[in-house]
Amino acid sequence: ENKFPSENPTKNGTHTHGQICVYAATTMTLMFRSHLFTVVVFGPYARLIQWDRRGSIVTRRFNYTGGKKKDTQQSLILFKFYQRFAQLTNEQRGLDPNVTRLDSDKDPRVAKAKKQF
Repeated sequence: ENKFPSENPTKNGTHTHGQICVYAATTMTLMFRSHLFTVVVFGPYARLIQWDRRGSIVTRRFNYTGGKKKDTQQSLILFKFYQRFAQLTNEQRGLDPNVTRLDSDKDPRVAKAKKQF
């Protein structure tokens, strides 16, 4: 029995899991984020993942097409996620409010850094 149902213990499943982790870590590093939401789609199924510096929270897989029985609840999960996500502030979406863009024309630190590189 798999104690971690979000993981596929096959070689391809392990590789895909590693790829998803690398993409999330790269995004968090390059974009100065406190957390990140991702949607992983595989065939008719999807999972939502929230990442932060400590790890991730993964939903159970759901059939976003509704499946053969056209389960309306499952088919609306993705829609409801995006609907709620669209209402979040930038900070709630994970953008770090402590990071600001330096104005290269006005900030002497920018000129100093350019000279060093």
